[in-house]
Amino acid sequence: MRWLTPADYEFYGFWGPESDGRKAVEDHKILLEERRAKYKNTLIDKDNEHAKILKERGWVVISNFFTEKEKEKLLTIKASMEKNIQKGNVKNLKSNIIHLIRDPLSNIEKINDILFDERIIEICRGYLETEPALTSVAARKSYVVKDMTQNNQFFHRDYNSLTKHLKVAFYLHDVDYETGPFTYVDKSNIKIPSEWTSQHYWHDQDIKVAYGNDSIKYLTANFGDLIIADTRGFHKGLKPVSKERLAVHACYMIHPELTGRTHEKITEEKNWFKIK
Repeated sequence: MRWLTPADYEFYGFWGPESDGRKAVEDHKILLEERRAKYKNTLIDKDNEHAKILKERGWVVISNFFTEKEKEKLLTIKASMEKNIQKGNVKNLKSNIIHLIRDPLSNIEKINDILFDERIIEICRGYLETEPALTSVAARKSYVVKDMTQNNQFFHRDYNSLTKHLKVAFYLHDVDYETGPFTYVDKSNIKIPSEWTSQHYWHDQDIKVAYGNDSIKYLTANFGDLIIADTRGFHKGLKPVSKERLAVHACYMIHPELTGRTHEKITEEKNWFKIK
C-alpha cells in the first residue's frame, strides 16, 4: 500500500476524482497569511503540550479539563438541550437516530461560555498557528436504534476545511463503549492510503486492513473531560448500543466552512449559525 503524508499534495482536497489537493494547499496558504495579518499581535504557544499531541496523533483526551464551576455550566447545557428537544427545536435525522438542536449558539444556555473558553482557544491557536475561529457547532442527542445507521457512524474525513480542521467535543455525562464514543484512527492526520479519494465512507474492515486493529481509538471519557481531534483524519461516532448519548461538537478553523460539490466554496452567509 502506498501512503500519503502532509508533504504530498494528494493528502489534501475533497474525496472523489475531482479532488485538487494542490489548490487546497495554495488556498490555505493565502487564507493563513490573511488571518495572520489580521491577528498579527496574537501570541502563539508553539510548545502547547496538547497541540503537540494533536500534531503527532490527531487526537487528545484531556481528563478533568473542566472545573467544578464549569461542570455546573455543562449541566445547564445538558438541561437546555433536553428542553429544546422537548419543544421540537431540532433537526430530525433518519427517523430520530439523532436529534440536532437548531442554532445551538443562540438556543442553548451557557454554551458560548464553554466554546469561547480561552484554554480551548489557546490549544486551537497552537495547532492552527494563528487565531482560530469557531465555525459551527453540533449539539446532538444520539439514540439507541438497532436497525439503522447514520452516515457519521461510518469512518470518514471532514471537508469543512480541505487542509486543517479541529473538532472540540465534550460529553454531558460519562461515555463508555456501550454509549457510542467518538472514535478516531490514530495518526490518520499524518498518514492516509493513496486511494483515500475512492470513497467517502470507509467500513471498519477497510480501516483495519489499512491501519491495523490497534489504530482504532475509542475515545471514551468522563463528564468534565475534553476531546479534541483533527477531523481531516479518519473518525466516526460509534453507534450507541445500550445508552443514549448527549454531546457537543464544535469546529474551529481559520476560514468559514466550505460547501458545494467539491467543497471549494465558502458557505453563504445566510446559512451561517446564529449567535447571541
